Amino acid sequence: MGEAYEAARRMASIPIYRVVGTANDELVYVSTAVGSMDLWSLDLSSGARRRIAARVADVARPDGGRVAFTVDVESGRERHVVHLFDFGTGEFTPIRMSPLRVMGMAVSGDRVAFVGAGDDIALYVWDGAATHRVHVFRDLAYVVDMEGDLVAGTVFHGNYSELFFYDLREGRLSTFRAGDATSDVGSRLRGGRALFSSSEDTATLRVLDLATGTHVEVLSGDTSYPIFGWHGEVPWAVGKTNGRSRLYVGGRAVDTPPGTISGVAFRGNEAYISHSSLTSPHRILALDLGGGGARTVIGNEDLELGEVQFVRIRAPDGVEVPTFLVRSSRAPVPGPTVVYVHGGPWSEVQDAWTVLIAALAYLGLHVVAPNFRGSTGYGERFRRLNIGDVGGGDLMDVVAVAREVAPKVASALFIMGYSYGGYMTLMAAGRHPDMWRCAVAGAAVVDWEEMYELGDAAFKKFVESLLGGDRSLYRERSPITYVEGVKAPLCLIHPQNDTRTPLRPVLRYVERLLELGKRFELHVYPDMGHAFYSAEDVARLMAPGLDFVRRCAYGEEGRARGPPQ
Repeated sequence: MGEAYEAARRMASIPIYRVVGTANDELVYVSTAVGSMDLWSLDLSSGARRRIAARVADVARPDGGRVAFTVDVESGRERHVVHLFDFGTGEFTPIRMSPLRVMGMAVSGDRVAFVGAGDDIALYVWDGAATHRVHVFRDLAYVVDMEGDLVAGTVFHGNYSELFFYDLREGRLSTFRAGDATSDVGSRLRGGRALFSSSEDTATLRVLDLATGTHVEVLSGDTSYPIFGWHGEVPWAVGKTNGRSRLYVGGRAVDTPPGTISGVAFRGNEAYISHSSLTSPHRILALDLGGGGARTVIGNEDLELGEVQFVRIRAPDGVEVPTFLVRSSRAPVPGPTVVYVHGGPWSEVQDAWTVLIAALAYLGLHVVAPNFRGSTGYGERFRRLNIGDVGGGDLMDVVAVAREVAPKVASALFIMGYSYGGYMTLMAAGRHPDMWRCAVAGAAVVDWEEMYELGDAAFKKFVESLLGGDRSLYRERSPITYVEGVKAPLCLIHPQNDTRTPLRPVLRYVERLLELGKRFELHVYPDMGHAFYSAEDVARLMAPGLDFVRRCAYGEEGRARGPPQ
């Protein structure tokens, strides 16, 4: 496993940077610069950096010189505790609470609001002395912002979402939707106004007057606005189309390099962004809002991994599948090609640094990454297409892309994915067994029924929403139902403490593989959960799958193998 492990370690050790905000003349960001996902700050006057907290799970946008963040306290099981850091005093305040799966949080003055999931899903507020459980949600929800006595967030109902506003003084929850055809996402508060995004096929950014309920459009035309906020009294947003993004301030586009913006903060007339592409690692740039160009604040090494191409491929039923193709500069054409299936499923592959894709290209494999129906970033109508049809139309999209691309670049096809991507990998291996030289599934769903029974309130709601409440699909759309059809050798990788896709159903799947005499490898990692917080954990999880694919593609002797006979 030496070559694969070294590739995994090298790619995982390249620092990730994500800008969070500013506090007391410091730029706040998260980074893996010293090997774990840590909270950092950069003094914008002196250039000095300091590490504030190690192995953080999530960070809220700073407010009033304070920042809230979560830490996983149960060895990867995603049971979090919230902490507050004061940039003025340098003091840490651990919030007194029972560990919960925290889903979104916000800080305002001395208070912190967050949604926590355990036996149910509830809104909690810490008032500086104690944590209060103030509202129970019937569906998935997350906090986005807080200003004064008002907490803002989103309630996710599966087929649509709506904004919520909780008035702490009155103890009252209200909700808002811009229209029946759209889903409303997030909201940033500023002086009685809420900035939010709504989407169907394309997105609009709107400002809602909370007193009157009226709203006006401030930006439209992109497929999504995943990040937005206020710069003083001026709204800003990151707009994204075809997996690439750019920054708007006050409705005006700011010149940004091709790729993806993952975070934005402001100081005076400069915007600080974290930026990357599929072949360029993260860096932090300062953009002159007056049109004076960009300068690098924190850089990264340059790599020659290959070329990136964006295409749309039509599935048999006419759905167009947005797809990225990374042609490795280290592989022949045609050459071994990996179909990389992203997780989520409500996520996407964008033109952004993705460690596993980079490692595959570095090892001499072309990568095809389809944004199958159900992916985000291409409008709400597209995202909703796989609700109640998991492992159906979305799997058809993946297979259609593989068949279309294979004659152009592939000498042999491999498939790989993590989480929902692992689920799709095993479905593809069982239902389309003759397509793949081998398959790698990490943290995969193998049995929706057992996963549902083992999940907490958040993941029970997730499964109910994703499968459209149809219990008949739990068995029909589970990979364990199709294990007899598997022909390709499998590599299964799973964290032992995973609470999203538990290990127990995977062990039953392995038992069936044994009974049927299938070829497979199983790698289980103790003291790790579904999310990981260090570069070493990322490398350890990736290495077996990379080595498996490399051996299938090139053999131990290092020569490319032809297509399977």
